Order: sequence, then C-alpha cells, then structure tokens
Amino acid sequence: MKPNIVQLHKEEHANLKISSELNFELLEKQNMVPIIANEYSIAATELPVVFIKDEKNNRFMSVVVFGLKPEQNLYYKKGENNKGKFVPAMLTHEPFRIAQDPENENRFSVFIDLNSRLVSEKEGGALFTADGKDTELLTQRVNAMSNYSQLSEKTREFVEHLVKLELLASRNLSYKGKDKTQTAEGIYAIDENKLNSLSDKDFDELRKRGFLAPIYSHLVSLNQMSKLVKWTIEEEK
Repeated sequence: MKPNIVQLHKEEHANLKISSELNFELLEKQNMVPIIANEYSIAATELPVVFIKDEKNNRFMSVVVFGLKPEQNLYYKKGENNKGKFVPAMLTHEPFRIAQDPENENRFSVFIDLNSRLVSEKEGGALFTADGKDTELLTQRVNAMSNYSQLSEKTREFVEHLVKLELLASRNLSYKGKDKTQTAEGIYAIDENKLNSLSDKDFDELRKRGFLAPIYSHLVSLNQMSKLVKWTIEEEK
C-alpha cells in the first residue's frame, strides 16, 4: 500500500495507536538501506557496510547491503526465518518520520504514515492521553528519532570527510552466476592503501573526531561480501 504520510496532530489523531512490532515487509524489496555510523559495528558481524553515491545531490552515503541485485533482499525474506538478527535503526522508527514543519522552516515536526499496518485505532499503544497530552510511548519514540537525526548528521560529516581525504574507491563485485558472470556496480569502499598513506596530521584528525571506529568496522564488514555472493548463487539454483 502506498504510504500516506501526514503531520501528527493530537486533535486529528487523538485515537491513534501503534503496534510495537517491526514491519519487516518494508525491507522485502530493498537490497540496501541507509545506515548510521553507530550501527556499523553491529551490522559488520552480519552484512557488508559500503558507500553509494546519490547522483541527485552528488553525495555519498553509507548503506548496509542485503542483496547484490536491485530489489533483492536475501537477509529478510517473506515467509522464512531471518538469516540474522541485525535490524536497521531506521526500521525501528516506523511508522513515524521527523521532517521540516511545512508552516515553520525553522522547526521540525513529527509525521506518521497512516497507511502503515502498525497504525490502528483499535490495537496497540496510545499516542495521546485522554486530555490530549503525549503519552510516554510517543515521547520515547520522538526522542529516539531526534537522537537518530543527530547521529545521521554526524554520519554525513563522517562520509564527507572520507570524500575530502579521497579515501573512497569504486569496487565492482563480480561473481559467477547461473548462466554468466554477474557484476554488482556502484559500490564504494575505503581504500586501505590510501588510509595507511595518510599524513600523521590527517590520521590524527580521524582519531580525534571519532572516525576510526566506523572506518575499521566498515573494513571488517567487507568480509561479509562472500556470504552475500554465496546466498546469491544459492538463490539462482
């Protein structure tokens, strides 16, 4: 069902409730989703964390890879047990969004997807009390999203710094498919040789800004590419 995202208002949505479940259906046809730097170390134990370039705004972003083909998710599959336990933080915020208030560009507001299967007027946790105040549930969810938004900004700064230091390099992944050799394109990773060749000043700045931990987590995660290749070949049989 197409999303119906509207600004959350206590008057209009006084009776809304949300389920505590996670809607994994949103990931079924996503072969990669955005990920923040704080998640790299967790994701790295299960999946590759790489960088892709958004051609619309000419910016790089970090993503976790679920499949090597468009709309292919080999990690979460409908009707099957998940292959692992990693859950992208962005999924835990559904059905909410934080976005710029359409009436005040200097303020951010909470939005909700009314078509999400997590939203109901019959079952789940209430968003507002009888006297129109935010429930503890809503307050917790908003605080979590605000924190995620701040960490997303820090991740953007991290990725931009990698670009500034020219550490990202294209890595086309080729593997032998059922009928021919397949190539997954558009993937970027940190070039270890360039990283090791940085000046002491540049490397120390990475350390001071707390960027070394996500760098090494990303590099470790690349070992998970062989797992995705294996799953892809099994899927084609």
